[in-house]
Amino acid sequence: MSDELELEIPISAAARSTEENVLAIYIYCPELLYEDSIDKNLFAYPPHKRLFEAIKCGLEGGSWNKAVYNRKIKNNGLVDLHNKLLGEYISRVPLNSYLDELRKNYVQRECLKVLQKSMNNLKETNELNIYTLSNDLETLQNKYQHEDDVITIASVEKKEQEWLIEGYIPKYEITDIGGNGGVGKTAFWVSLVASLSAGKPCFFENQDLEREPLKTLYLTRENSNATNLKERFELLGANMNNILCIGDTNTNFSKYKIGSPNLEYLIKKHRPDVLILDPLQSFVPENVNLIARNHVRPMFDWLNVMTKKYEVTILVIMHAKKNASSGGRDRLADSSDMFDVVRQVLMVGETDEDGIKYVSSEKNNLTKRHKTILFEQGDHGLPRLVGFSDKDDDAYLNLRRNKCIEKGPSKKDKAMDFILSELSLIQPDGLMAESLNQAAFSKNISQRTLERARKELIDAGKIRYENSCKGKGKGNKYVYYLNKEGAKKDDSSS
Repeated sequence: MSDELELEIPISAAARSTEENVLAIYIYCPELLYEDSIDKNLFAYPPHKRLFEAIKCGLEGGSWNKAVYNRKIKNNGLVDLHNKLLGEYISRVPLNSYLDELRKNYVQRECLKVLQKSMNNLKETNELNIYTLSNDLETLQNKYQHEDDVITIASVEKKEQEWLIEGYIPKYEITDIGGNGGVGKTAFWVSLVASLSAGKPCFFENQDLEREPLKTLYLTRENSNATNLKERFELLGANMNNILCIGDTNTNFSKYKIGSPNLEYLIKKHRPDVLILDPLQSFVPENVNLIARNHVRPMFDWLNVMTKKYEVTILVIMHAKKNASSGGRDRLADSSDMFDVVRQVLMVGETDEDGIKYVSSEKNNLTKRHKTILFEQGDHGLPRLVGFSDKDDDAYLNLRRNKCIEKGPSKKDKAMDFILSELSLIQPDGLMAESLNQAAFSKNISQRTLERARKELIDAGKIRYENSCKGKGKGNKYVYYLNKEGAKKDDSSS
């Protein structure tokens, strides 16, 4: 008898896909069954039931025994199904969502069985016992109804807010650490991890502070463990056994997405005190749009559940918007919800003083705002405390913006003055483009800057150009002239 004929109640393609997604997750992370054991009868399709039983057999010894599992699927002819699930299914939503769907599909099938039983009875006796039907359906509902998610506030245990780093990073919360590339974000979090791992104060804390050594799991692909991070941790005196990571050559890195059972399993298995995701974009599930609020919120809601469920503090390293005029909740790249949804946001940036950088507490819902940390990077990029400041991120952005204005004309402005000066010396004659390029090169003006300056002067009607080669096939040799006052603007482009 074929597997399809074994089905008491036919199942839809969507229901079958749900079963396959659940099995794929359990194949990747079988230990999840220890936390939420489910009944094999939730699976309608017979091969799915047998594969689920094989997974449970692999767990019977108290830990995952892959050899037992492989033997079971081979003996039951399930190798092809196993390979299909591993090859085609990648979890994009949390396991609980699939399990809810799995249970719902099961209840629907059981309801159909009850109705089918009543219809068969109607055919045989020409009577429909409405009371029996009602009781059967009510029994089914009571047995498999969804657990109520609502609790009373009286049942909630009140807790005092604890701090990983007093005033800057709250325990069991999400903290965003944002900034442009090259401003010292990595140097900052590496220093934090090194200090926490060894139970030492951070470079900006009271050096008499004592703390218990803490374990950190950091996930990053922006910095190499071998050529970059390990040396820094050693120089900072870290306890290397308290620092966990995924190897540079591990090809499974991409499966640890926010909301996935894979990432939850890492947290559950290793129980880090601190989890670092650097940068956020590496852990965004497929088809999630970071600009869309309804996509961003569920990701951070899931991370927030992880912080409470496993008592882990999560640091999310983020890029800042390139536009230096952006400040406050619009400073972080993509949706402003990434600022709104967390309790603490730290921005890392450069002050108006050369070589001096800052870490500013831009959002601090759980305490009063602490002073901005000023630091410089010494050998190997290690941070050294310079002092503290009352200025915030926006203040330093304005200082840097004003400093740029005070520096005087830009490279393009200087190139424009150079062109006008060169042409004024020989007017009314013109200057060959090749000669102008050579003169600009001698003044250290790049070709790109010269082209931008030349285009702006032409658009403004201050200079014009003519092709000195007349006739078809003669090529192009441009000569530039200074326009007289009120000369007509040349709209052509070179």
